[in-house]
Amino acid sequence: VGDATFTDVFELPVGTTKIGVYATLGTSFAASDTVVVAIKTPGSSITAKGLNSNNTITATPSTSVSANTLTVKAGALAATTLTQPAARNIVPGASDYVWATASLSAANSGEAVDVTAMTIEATLANATNSANDLDNFEIWADLTSGSSSRGDVYETLVSQTKQFVDSAATDETLAFTLTQSIRVAKDASVGIAIVGDLSTSASSSAVTYAVSLDTDAGDVTANGVDTGDSISVTPTGAGQAMTVASNGTLTVTVDSSSPTSPGIVLDAMQGGKVLLGIFRLAANSNESLDLDSFLLTDDGSTSNST
Repeated sequence: VGDATFTDVFELPVGTTKIGVYATLGTSFAASDTVVVAIKTPGSSITAKGLNSNNTITATPSTSVSANTLTVKAGALAATTLTQPAARNIVPGASDYVWATASLSAANSGEAVDVTAMTIEATLANATNSANDLDNFEIWADLTSGSSSRGDVYETLVSQTKQFVDSAATDETLAFTLTQSIRVAKDASVGIAIVGDLSTSASSSAVTYAVSLDTDAGDVTANGVDTGDSISVTPTGAGQAMTVASNGTLTVTVDSSSPTSPGIVLDAMQGGKVLLGIFRLAANSNESLDLDSFLLTDDGSTSNST
């Protein structure tokens, strides 16, 4: 508990004036300490005179006026691998693929946080699977309102491109020093995506890879923006299993909205275009497909249609 006396002279116009009290906290403060600032006994501690009358003004009340109690918080960051994208199939040769997303949250921090490095992990179904098939991995961040060329919100590349190197273990790691630090505002969060390719030579025998932030202490490097203090981070969350599968498939069916009898109105055949059928082209979840061509055939009773 202590007092600070100000002798500066300033004018208060008719009406209400808001005055802010600012201070720099000393290094002796610890997390969970509380601070309450007050104007002490305004009736006796404030010296005031009327600008026109020059009469002494006695402020009210006579008791101290206290601001809200503030709690000291240290810098903090929570790094969590999310459950999106969900587990799914992936085909050899897939590129620019979002293997995992994660959240960097300073919701319980006393200051903004800068993230400068992180380590990711690929969990293999067994040690005989090869992490060498995981190529060109990068970290992307959602820092603006824009979109990436992939169409997602993670528009800013914040790392170099790196390759996994297999060590015959079931967990393989890859460390990144970010090319652009990620600033997480106090009481806010930033989303990131782990993006990479799957080699064309990857086995399609139901091999699975789960990519995430590595969950060892210190695998995300963070510092407080105001204090510069190092912030201890132990990431949480697990990556979703992506299963290597064979190429995608295309299934063609007649849509339920396709025209049925009584058939074609004769008048519509005199130079007009007639809707003959509606078909559904369904690609399975393994990959998107490019349709280059397809053949239409007429199985009706006449062949002079154009």
